[in-house]
Amino acid sequence: MRFSLIIVLLATIFVSACGTNKGRGNISDTMDEPTQLVGIWKMHPLRNGIANIAEFTSTGEGRLYPHNCITKEQEAPEIYRYIIDWGSRTIQLDGNGTSQTLKIGSISDTSLVLSQSVSGYHFTFKYARGSDFLPLCGPDEIWEKERAK
Repeated sequence: MRFSLIIVLLATIFVSACGTNKGRGNISDTMDEPTQLVGIWKMHPLRNGIANIAEFTSTGEGRLYPHNCITKEQEAPEIYRYIIDWGSRTIQLDGNGTSQTLKIGSISDTSLVLSQSVSGYHFTFKYARGSDFLPLCGPDEIWEKERAK
């Protein structure tokens, strides 16, 4: 259940960060597809403060580091296995007894866009490649008003 909630939160972040990407135009043809996803990906914050960080290893293991810019909460990482199907441009995440499939909208050496439909709603998530595990919250003043509520 918690894993599903995190996926939905990721989707929500992408919805507020960018629009839906249609077509293959943004998928890099110069990168080596099996290694494109490997690394640290920082989600652009959603309006509700969610700014998770995802890490994908070359061994097919993934970790999701939940973070909220408003509450400054950082929960323990969720660990899962992932499988990429480049033909259908999807990534399947399996962990904590659940399975989720996300569509790869675009991927480059610096950005990643994933999407998912949940209960009739379409969510798009936008990530930037990172080198550390600090969220993309930006200046703390941005979130002060939300904290005061």
